[in-house]
Amino acid sequence: MSRYDWSAIRAAYESGDSLDTIKDRFGCDVPHTSRVLRRMGVSMRRRGRPTKERDRITALIATNAGTIAEIASRCGVSESTVSRVRAELRHGDRLVEVRW
Repeated sequence: MSRYDWSAIRAAYESGDSLDTIKDRFGCDVPHTSRVLRRMGVSMRRRGRPTKERDRITALIATNAGTIAEIASRCGVSESTVSRVRAELRHGDRLVEVRW
């Protein structure tokens, strides 16, 4: 039997909690949590990138709200950050397109 409630940990992570927040809440270390969640098939977020920032970038990309440069300027991030989010973003089985 597992020491941790992995279904609760997974739900917390998928609802936006960071690995550090999960560590504090459930008492499990970050590397172990990350490994277990990956084995469970959870798509892991990059550490350090705020969820709200990613959500805003994702929304702008999904609605074709501008070029990568325009989205970067609106969000106050680099073009490489927008490009990285775009590459990670999947809509169904296809990549969401953004005007260059």
